[in-house]
Amino acid sequence: MILYFSGTGNSRLVAQTLAEHLQQPLQEWLKATPADLTRAQTLCFVFPIYAWGLPKVLEQWFVRQKTLPKRALMVATCGDDIGKTHLQLRNLLRQKNCKLIGAFSVQMPNTYVAFPGFDVDSEEEQQRRLQAYPERVEEIVQSIKPLLANDKAQELQTLSVVEGIFPWIKSHVLRPIFNNCLTGDHRFRSTDNCIHCRKCEKACPVNNITMTEEVRPQWLGSCTDCFGCYHACPVHAIRYGSWTEGKGQKRKTY
Repeated sequence: MILYFSGTGNSRLVAQTLAEHLQQPLQEWLKATPADLTRAQTLCFVFPIYAWGLPKVLEQWFVRQKTLPKRALMVATCGDDIGKTHLQLRNLLRQKNCKLIGAFSVQMPNTYVAFPGFDVDSEEEQQRRLQAYPERVEEIVQSIKPLLANDKAQELQTLSVVEGIFPWIKSHVLRPIFNNCLTGDHRFRSTDNCIHCRKCEKACPVNNITMTEEVRPQWLGSCTDCFGCYHACPVHAIRYGSWTEGKGQKRKTY
């Protein structure tokens, strides 16, 4: 079974492609039931990298689980690199007696815009990445098939990820700083350009946005910092403090 979490569509696209090629059932991660997990022999987790690690909402999901299948795979989408995310996930799975037998990463269009110096890719770079991703996913499919067939696959038997430079520092030093100081929804707001289309509300994968009586978005305090609302707004009316002023949006939908 393939479980996916996606804020802006990148991971959903990869998960759908994997499900088709591997002929595996596809399930939105946070909607998976205990019965779904019980039926699966191997779980394949597909998710985006946030601050060189798992999205916080997914870390919390693992804490709540009582049992998982004995084996798992991960396919992480990223703008550039993943740091040591595969080891973070391996450790979370070990606590549930589940073995991470393979880890992969796929570069997709950048969507993180909150911090100075971070912006979406140019139109040309987005196109390049989207054109390259099918070949990369096919490589992953060919690596996953023998792992699924091998009941004795060892922990992290196949590792094909881009850790980037200084991966330990990114995941263990910079990540806590990001999570403690640069996350949360208290900086989100909408401008007077808001056209009350509710697309931000629909885009939120954790149902963290509601509309006020004035039909303006209100964030509820459970943000996972995917920026799905920001990218979904058709009139660029959502801001993250002053840090997104002049920044672009990921306009591609899949």
